[in-house]
Amino acid sequence: MKLALKHRIFAVHAVVLALGVLLSALTYFHGRGVMDVTEFLVEKDLPALKSLSDLKADVIELEPILYEYYIAGSRQRFLGRMESNAQRIEANLSVAREAFPVSATVAAIESRYTEIKSLARQLDQALSAERIDQGKARNLIAAVSRTCAQIVQQLDGMVKALQNRVSDRAQASHDKVYGIIGLVAFFSGMLFLVVLIAGHYVKAYLAGVAERKRAEDKLIYQACHDALTGLSNRYMFQERVVEALSGGREGVRPAVMMLNVDRLKQVNDSLGHAVGDRLLQAVGERLQTMLQGCDEMCPGSSLYRLEGDRFAILMPTLAVQDAPVRLAERIAAHMKESLRIDGRELSVDLAGFPDREPERPGYRSLGAVMRTSGPAPSNVNNVLENRDSA
Repeated sequence: MKLALKHRIFAVHAVVLALGVLLSALTYFHGRGVMDVTEFLVEKDLPALKSLSDLKADVIELEPILYEYYIAGSRQRFLGRMESNAQRIEANLSVAREAFPVSATVAAIESRYTEIKSLARQLDQALSAERIDQGKARNLIAAVSRTCAQIVQQLDGMVKALQNRVSDRAQASHDKVYGIIGLVAFFSGMLFLVVLIAGHYVKAYLAGVAERKRAEDKLIYQACHDALTGLSNRYMFQERVVEALSGGREGVRPAVMMLNVDRLKQVNDSLGHAVGDRLLQAVGERLQTMLQGCDEMCPGSSLYRLEGDRFAILMPTLAVQDAPVRLAERIAAHMKESLRIDGRELSVDLAGFPDREPERPGYRSLGAVMRTSGPAPSNVNNVLENRDSA
């Protein structure tokens, strides 16, 4: 009886020991599986996810870098930013190759990035040339933009695949420790926390990239437009004049017209600068509306505000010989009607320049310049100095 009890106690101890060993073995087995999965997530998938997000941001940044070089023309800054961007992209591509060792998508992205570098070098050569081909530069930037969009689309697919892989591994981890409630809760909670934090940082980073892109677009717009009237400014005027004069085709005759609003200072002194600003805005709106109906004689004409009371009209193509004269007459006709500014009616006059034709007393030109023949003026200042020659 006593031996039977001893045997029972031994049997109970043996069962407990066996259960303990089995539980330990199961805990180790499932814990090791969870550790392997978690280790792969933390050391491979999540860094790869961050690298893909960084790579996407760096690819998106390429287009603003090229636009800045095209607009500002700072080659030193362009080369520095491109080198820094290239280092980041190469580092992130290395991580992507490790995460997707046999992926054709990674190879396609590398091929397209090589194409982008080639286009960037061609753009650098085009903008560094003695005579800049603006059309070629714009085409190169457009090609880069299209290629970047293709890369971003491929990266989005890779990120989605990686996210699915992360999700599958998380589910596998959950299944392995399903019978061990405490471990399941711990590992699931930690995994959820890591994914949540990673998702938060990825979202914040992408939001920062989008915000920087919007800020860059706003700066480019502000650099090229007048803040008061919204018209293109002197910088854009100079660029377009140089383009029209240096890149004109055979038989194409550009012209420039300078316009001043008379007695603006008197308006500012007597009625206040707010009224003067509204007057300039109204003049700009009226001139802009008037130009929209002039395509039959000077297609592609554009209006600029240079500074103060001065506006300019660039006519890159003259459909008829006397298009500037007709345009001047049309402007005069449109400006005869008074402008209503804050309850006041103001008449607008367009300032001309001193008579140069004694046989035509009282005639005053509007500062029109037409290119007839011979080499293009060396710079925009020559155009402005000769604005009354037509």
